[in-house]
Amino acid sequence: MFRRPALWLFTALPALPGCFHLAHPAPEVCLVDWRPADDVPDESKSCVFIFLFNGLDPIEHCNLAGVRDHLHHLGFGKTYYGQNAHLSYFEDRMQYIHDHCPGAARFVVIGFGTGARGAQQLAEFAQFADIPVDLVIYLSPRAVDPTTEPPAMRTLTVSGNEWFSGGIPDCGGDPVMLNGVGKSALPTHAETLAVLEREITLVALGVAPAPRKKAPHVALVDSIPPPRETIPRPAELPPEWQFLRPRYPWEPTPIAPPTIPEMLPPPRVIPQLPPPALSR
Repeated sequence: MFRRPALWLFTALPALPGCFHLAHPAPEVCLVDWRPADDVPDESKSCVFIFLFNGLDPIEHCNLAGVRDHLHHLGFGKTYYGQNAHLSYFEDRMQYIHDHCPGAARFVVIGFGTGARGAQQLAEFAQFADIPVDLVIYLSPRAVDPTTEPPAMRTLTVSGNEWFSGGIPDCGGDPVMLNGVGKSALPTHAETLAVLEREITLVALGVAPAPRKKAPHVALVDSIPPPRETIPRPAELPPEWQFLRPRYPWEPTPIAPPTIPEMLPPPRVIPQLPPPALSR
């Protein structure tokens, strides 16, 4: 009974890898070209925490994970990625970061498709816990209730050509419309990535840079000693070194003190030998 569906499944397995050519790769970041995120110091980038919510995309067809890798290449390494099921984990992480980095952490929440509902719920949790969220970005949002949107948070909606009849819900903020871009290609589109980089960079610029330690002064040469208050008085040369002093014609020649002759030792006395005895 179940042999025929199983047979079709095993027959289709070799063809499944070929379906993934429809995935949208994120553009590579060129480290040579100048980008707006390059003006932000790494200390400020490390204070920005980004939470990405993906929608119903089990095979990663829309490649929102590539958006996370793109943000990592830009220097925003503290980017969390998950589904709506990770909402409780993201709430714990946000509360932990806010408790250990008060006043320094900046939070950005991004939701794609049905993941916009998880992003909205995370923003509501942050408002209830008195955690400031700088920016909430919706990418083709679904199942978002505009009446429960926190009014104090800045929101931004990026959408393309929507295939459903309901249109884009009013999520507040300034909507960004990308013509000719479908829902699946929206996260990794070049204009979408440019909007994300611009908005996250503006959030990072609001972080005050860490104070730098004052470098000690290192002199290239030895410092000149301070001038002495008294006039130095050189000591008089000893008599045996008076010839080193300059002489002038009008100066009298100093009389050298008489030298005391050294006492010579007395001569040695030759002992007197007795005269030789005369033989008879």
